[in-house]
Amino acid sequence: MSTIPVVRAVPTPYTSAITTPQTSSITSSGGTSDAGAASSGSQFTQSLVNAIGSLSGLQANADQAVASLATNGGTDIHTAMIAMEQASLGTHLAVQVRDKAVEAYQTLMNMQL
Repeated sequence: MSTIPVVRAVPTPYTSAITTPQTSSITSSGGTSDAGAASSGSQFTQSLVNAIGSLSGLQANADQAVASLATNGGTDIHTAMIAMEQASLGTHLAVQVRDKAVEAYQTLMNMQL
């Protein structure tokens, strides 16, 4: 039986854009079944949906912080810069994950059977 750590982003009480990783673990036995494969597929899908939603939230928070800074709405420049950098890092991570997925797909398609 092996244990796989799973990292989830949990909002802090200070702001919804700053997240801290929280880990849990998934245990798996040596055998696989069709029901287990379907369950892990839906977990993977849900994981992707959550990641995209989190990225969208980071971008919306950065937009709101910049708009508040521009209209003198009480947001200081440090908060706006942090929100923009978080959105930028999230976007770069999403692009890297996409590129790796495309590379893996292309590798599979180029395999000769």
